[in-house]
Amino acid sequence: VLEAGSFFRADFARAQAARLGLRAEPFGRNQWRVRGGPYATLAEADAAFARALQSGQQELRLVVE
Repeated sequence: VLEAGSFFRADFARAQAARLGLRAEPFGRNQWRVRGGPYATLAEADAAFARALQSGQQELRLVVE
């Protein structure tokens, strides 16, 4: 799973998700995170990571669940 930030405001999370082509999902209490995946292969995850970097997003991480 690619994570591209967490937010306390849903509108900020949704805007970030739309910009990156990912999704905003609630977690915890009044928090949202921007995620993509899960990806079937590491190559797919790496490609999504590279696209997010090219869009200017710097706070990224790949999470293995």
